[in-house]
Amino acid sequence: MPFVAGVRATHFLIRKGHIILNDQFDDDDDIITQNAEVIEAEEAEKTSTNHATDRSIELFDELFEKHPSSRLLVPTCYTRQQTARKVIRAGNRTHNIGYFASRLNQAMVPFESALEKQACALFEATPKILGYTSQPFAITVSFDGRTRTVFPDFELVMQDKRVLVDVKPHNKTLRRSFVAREQALTLYAALRGMHYTVMTEKHIRVPRMWESLWLYNHVRRGRAVDALVETVLDWLHEIGQVTYGDAFDLSESYPAVQTVIASLILDGRVEVNWKYPVRIQPVCLDFHED
Repeated sequence: MPFVAGVRATHFLIRKGHIILNDQFDDDDDIITQNAEVIEAEEAEKTSTNHATDRSIELFDELFEKHPSSRLLVPTCYTRQQTARKVIRAGNRTHNIGYFASRLNQAMVPFESALEKQACALFEATPKILGYTSQPFAITVSFDGRTRTVFPDFELVMQDKRVLVDVKPHNKTLRRSFVAREQALTLYAALRGMHYTVMTEKHIRVPRMWESLWLYNHVRRGRAVDALVETVLDWLHEIGQVTYGDAFDLSESYPAVQTVIASLILDGRVEVNWKYPVRIQPVCLDFHED
């Protein structure tokens, strides 16, 4: 941005996803000096970070040299989750149906809409949810003057309760028949010490869900050995003030390490603010449950 004498100019320096705002006035020399100081400080920070990074990479190399098996994830076999209603059938439509590889359930969870798939991603990034089942069981309820058998889309197992969930587009929830169904299922759940709720795109397509999908791009199927998890935590302590995006970039040659970092975030073992992109947030190892 060119400087105009006598006019307040605002300069933006962008680094690592952060915006530094410098307000400067009137004097070209002051601008040059201040910008030079910022650049010098950034270069010093970069040198410090690179030094820590070199040492940190050695941590993994030393671990893998002593324990070669720690470089590999322990294989996990994800079986198809059993459902009360068959979701995927031979000759069935193929658009927006499939299986979600769930870390929580260690299973392939069937979904039959894009919104249900996104709901699975949201569940995976919610530490209070311990597990979930698609199409868990049949329920016989009466509404609209008829007795019907219905299947909730999901059952969530949480720390202190069980929740039946229907995942529907918002416009469908406005129909009179669905409102009657919702009331019947709410009563059914309450009488059995459970909860019932409806989730629409307004509840599901939130930053937490999108960030969960981004993290899943860094998750390989399998479980890291404890020694690797502890080494990753030591590394994150050592490299200092970097963002989670930096951590993924720096560990690009170590897929198992990226899996551990993503798992720590998804499991709530490190702190993130799900309202903002995870990749631009500084690594925070102080755990506070969201």
